[in-house]
Amino acid sequence: MKPLKIIRDNPNSDFRRPFDPGSVLPKNRAFIVDLQAKLSAIAELSPEIKAEVASLMMTGSDKQRNEIASARLQKINLNILEDLDGLDFFELVTLVHNEIPQLILERDQRWRASQIGMHGGAPFDSFHNLDTLAQFVPYILKSDIATYPIMSPIIGRFDEVADRVNNRVSYDWDRKMDTDLFELMDANYEGTFANTSEIYDLDSRIQNFPTGNLIDTTATPGVNLDMFKSIFQHFENMGKNGPKVRTIWIPSGELSNLWSMGSVVSGFSGGAVQPGQEISQDLRNQILTRGVIGNLFGYSFQLRTSNIADASYVRVSTDRPFGILFQKPEFDRVKRYSEDELEARNGIQNHEGIQISKVVVPIVPSPWKLNSLKVQIH
Repeated sequence: MKPLKIIRDNPNSDFRRPFDPGSVLPKNRAFIVDLQAKLSAIAELSPEIKAEVASLMMTGSDKQRNEIASARLQKINLNILEDLDGLDFFELVTLVHNEIPQLILERDQRWRASQIGMHGGAPFDSFHNLDTLAQFVPYILKSDIATYPIMSPIIGRFDEVADRVNNRVSYDWDRKMDTDLFELMDANYEGTFANTSEIYDLDSRIQNFPTGNLIDTTATPGVNLDMFKSIFQHFENMGKNGPKVRTIWIPSGELSNLWSMGSVVSGFSGGAVQPGQEISQDLRNQILTRGVIGNLFGYSFQLRTSNIADASYVRVSTDRPFGILFQKPEFDRVKRYSEDELEARNGIQNHEGIQISKVVVPIVPSPWKLNSLKVQIH
């Protein structure tokens, strides 16, 4: 019998930082905050109930043990949403009952929609004419199996083992979902849009509107003032009603380049300062004292670093979504693996395990491509 795959994760996957409301789209933030409030309203279990639950984890029937495992679901889902990087770019849409992932097209143009049909699959496009209803087929995404020693509930460490396992399965599910989301995003960045008519139909008076959502700043490589100027100019070209920069994601190895910006000095020509070569003293102090930038050229934004991002690119999210992540939480489930199952399949003794599965489908509608930017810096 084929052994079950046991999670092999980041050594810090058990650790979770508090949720940063600025790390997700505003609409997603409201959904997460509401879910947090609902969970916090649930009374803490008394010591007596905790002791009973710990006992049932060991001595209860299979049905009781499975119910305990399923009770984790709401907390795991909150962990997932708080830590899913893709929610900075994808709007979360929750479906209930027999609702189907769909787009209602009421535009005078044809749309293209990119999606992933299964985890790890290549993105593919579908085409939809105006005034139509486009439907999408969701897929099931499962975490790996997180195991825990049955000795923990035996000695009463129910809270600790519960939080640890919840963190592991949510971390692993996020890792897989983010892989799909960023793969889908990368397939929708274009230096020059191949089919502009599926994205926008411009007023003839508009000038300098972007013709793509992938720009190249390798002439002055790395993270520097020229890169920031290019980003802000790109979105300014969309006019006052266009998307606004919210988060700039940079590879973690580029952070030191920000610090060097603090040492830029002005040049002189005939005794006069050349303003184009100067950054303000306030900005210089901000970089040197805080190590990050949160306001530049009059724009406020959040700077995020990533040690798993492609070192050659920077991504920019805005106040508008780049895509949609449909989910059907009614079909979410937590599966429990008994001590006997893990011992028979993996040779691991005195352990049980859990695994989460969720029903999702991410898509990128073609007009939404304008709501994000990818910058090649090397």
